[in-house]
Amino acid sequence: MELYLCTEKRRKAKEEFYLKALGALIKKHRLKLNMSQLELAIGICSNTYISKLENNRALPGWEQLMMLMERVDLEPSDVSFPREALDYLEKAMDCFYRSDDEGYLSIINEIDKYEFAILLELTRFGYYVMIEDYETARDYYNNLFRYLSSLEDYGFAVFLLFACFYNHGVGEVERARTILEIASQRLMMTNQIRVMFAFAGVLIYKNIRMYEQVFGGYQTCIADFTQTFNTTRLMQLMIVRKMQKIDEGTFHESMVDDRDVDYLMPVSKAKYLFKLASFSETPEKYLKKIGKDNPYRGLALCKLAEVYNDDNQETFDDTIAELKTHQAKHESTIDFVRMIELAQDKHSMEYKEFLAKQVLPKAVDSGDVDAIEQVIETIIDILQHNSRYKDALSYRKKFKKICHRFRNQTKGTWKE
Repeated sequence: MELYLCTEKRRKAKEEFYLKALGALIKKHRLKLNMSQLELAIGICSNTYISKLENNRALPGWEQLMMLMERVDLEPSDVSFPREALDYLEKAMDCFYRSDDEGYLSIINEIDKYEFAILLELTRFGYYVMIEDYETARDYYNNLFRYLSSLEDYGFAVFLLFACFYNHGVGEVERARTILEIASQRLMMTNQIRVMFAFAGVLIYKNIRMYEQVFGGYQTCIADFTQTFNTTRLMQLMIVRKMQKIDEGTFHESMVDDRDVDYLMPVSKAKYLFKLASFSETPEKYLKKIGKDNPYRGLALCKLAEVYNDDNQETFDDTIAELKTHQAKHESTIDFVRMIELAQDKHSMEYKEFLAKQVLPKAVDSGDVDAIEQVIETIIDILQHNSRYKDALSYRKKFKKICHRFRNQTKGTWKE
């Protein structure tokens, strides 16, 4: 009973916190109608109270709120009130925890009818982060920074969680790690949020090969996901473990399960298949699974062309034709067709310059140590073939510096 009362008290405090924010919505509609604060207040309250309400310094009574909304032509059906918005966010957090994209999408469709509310924007942000649509998520991420002071502890913790996954997804390794550290030191979290931060840590530290840090988060996640029957996240965790085994040299292709990719979102699916392709003697069977709608389709076709170039001219020509069509339809920061052309002479310095100036910076921006290493190793091979041993050594040092930067970031305040 005590726990119930405590929970209800905390929930009521959250609702009251967000109820104040409705003042900004009332102000927006008042200004649309060219109405003064005095005109809005007549017969309902004082204009001083309106000023406090619009600046989030007063908690409106329900009757007053309804009269003010009526006066500015704001329909209650167009407003997500705090209790509803909190319900949506909590349901969304459960979907994020379970990687339930269908359940989350139904929530997104439900809240589509409402005007702007900070908790609903946060709910939308989490959806696009979860499905790895980082282009759409970016707008929500940038917009939410303007309203962080409008979030109480729970909302802020959820924002930091989504922001951590977002920054990891777009290759902002240092920022993702900073958020992780802030969260572990300062936040009061629900169990779901705590476990998902641990999962974010597994992904981040695995990508920069800090395997000691991976172990603790891995143990936390596997215990929780097993106990809560969270099958999708458990399978995703197992896939991360398989990728780590490839790095450690302890992986065997018999460990691959064709159903693995069914548990992954598009970007993670592509990265997993690229990893398997780099390990396999028949990489094409994995690269072919990166479909036409995948954001990494261009890179997959490029790698397929490299495979076919050695022994299948007809399939190579077909792949190049498809790659040209793909590049014409989808904007790409790397000209993959040109890259394949240059790779025909895989030891040419022109190919090395293309890799160094166009491909390597993008790999570094991705924060993916595997991708960075593959590009640098190719550059080193070209330099050594051309007896440029000193330059080759400088690229080895460059790779070590990049890894050192990712692994030994300076702790500090997270700034946007």
